[in-house]
Amino acid sequence: MENLVKYTSKLIAQHNCVIIPELGAFLAHSIPASYNAEDGIFMPPHRTMGFNSHITIDDALLLSEYIDEQQLTYEEAGKALHKDVANLRHELSSKGTVRFGRGIGRSDKDARG
Repeated sequence: MENLVKYTSKLIAQHNCVIIPELGAFLAHSIPASYNAEDGIFMPPHRTMGFNSHITIDDALLLSEYIDEQQLTYEEAGKALHKDVANLRHELSSKGTVRFGRGIGRSDKDARG
C-alpha cells in the first residue's frame, strides 16, 4: 500500500484529480490569491483537497504511474494496484481511518495540532 500512497501523493501534486479504482477520487481545488481588507491580510494562492467516493472508474493515471515507476507490464501493474487498493480497503474497514500521505486530507487545523 506504500506505493499507492506515494504515487497518489505525487500525482495529486501534478493533477487536479487522482482516481483510486473502485474506491474514489482525490480532488484538488485551486483557490486564487485574495486580500481581506477588513483584517488587512493577503492570502496566497493555495489548493484544498476533497474526496469523492462516487468517482471510481479507472482513468489509468495511477496505473500508468505503477508501470513507469516499477517498470511493470500492464498486467503486473494492474495486479499490484488491485492488491494495494484491497489493502487500503482492509485498513479502512479495520481501523476506520488511514493516514494517506503528507498533506493529503490534512486540514490547516490538523496541521496546527
